[in-house]
Amino acid sequence: MPEGICRLCGSNGELKASHIFPRFVFQWMRRTGGGQYFRSSDKPGVREQDGPKEYLLCGNCEQRFSSRESYFKQEIFDPYIDGKATS
Repeated sequence: MPEGICRLCGSNGELKASHIFPRFVFQWMRRTGGGQYFRSSDKPGVREQDGPKEYLLCGNCEQRFSSRESYFKQEIFDPYIDGKATS
């Protein structure tokens, strides 16, 4: 793993490969007709199985985002997709 400065807390250390968009978004896209693979505009001839990642966050900050992404998926994204969202 590369080392660098965490973009959230500013600590210096090992950085994790962070999804730019949450992984559940790409899983939903595959389930709803997006196909098994994705393509990026910078390499359209290369099939990708997952969304883009960057080394941005330390392990602690990656976990902080993960718990909030889980909440967002369960409380907002899934109800909206299922047509059960409340205003």
